[in-house]
Amino acid sequence: MDYIFACEKNGRKNFNYRHWRWQPYHCEIPRFNGKTFLEKIRGKKVLFVGDSLNRNQWVSLLCLIESSLPPSSHKSLTLKGNCNFFHSIEYNTTIGFYWSPFLVESNCDDYSSHRNMHHRVVKIEDIETHARHWNDADILIFDSYVWWLNPVTLLWGSFESPDATYKKLEMDMNLRPYEMGLRTWSDWLEMNINRTKTKLFFMS
Repeated sequence: MDYIFACEKNGRKNFNYRHWRWQPYHCEIPRFNGKTFLEKIRGKKVLFVGDSLNRNQWVSLLCLIESSLPPSSHKSLTLKGNCNFFHSIEYNTTIGFYWSPFLVESNCDDYSSHRNMHHRVVKIEDIETHARHWNDADILIFDSYVWWLNPVTLLWGSFESPDATYKKLEMDMNLRPYEMGLRTWSDWLEMNINRTKTKLFFMS
């Protein structure tokens, strides 16, 4: 877990929240069991794709799983650039997170420096740099939260090209950039993902 997510290391004193439980009316939901979950996805690869919202979901899921596994369990955690993977050897299962905040390419794609980007530039028609890492997943979970943080500047052409065309659009005034980004994303899925093998989930 990154230091910024570690409450205790950052000085939090009250840990009662760790015992909170969501309880719906007229229904008794069993507590999450990491071993049961891993058994259900045995031999599969689950990949969260997107921005910090999905990263938090990934970190939370790993915390729940870790609390169910004995210290002697064979597992590994690989953090490398945009790709982060937890692997359970016993269950032959991989649960990963891939940093791709706009799903398509942008100037925020470097996870280590994206917070320094004050102007978000989205390369609206290009996705392959990211998408080639998604091909082998059995379950893909996407989110698009960062799209709703204004403003967004669209780019046609290469980031390096002097002939690139830019256009600045406010999301609260115009959903067109969001639609264009999702069109590039969904077209790639249609062309490259076998829907009989891979399950897709999307959070707006």
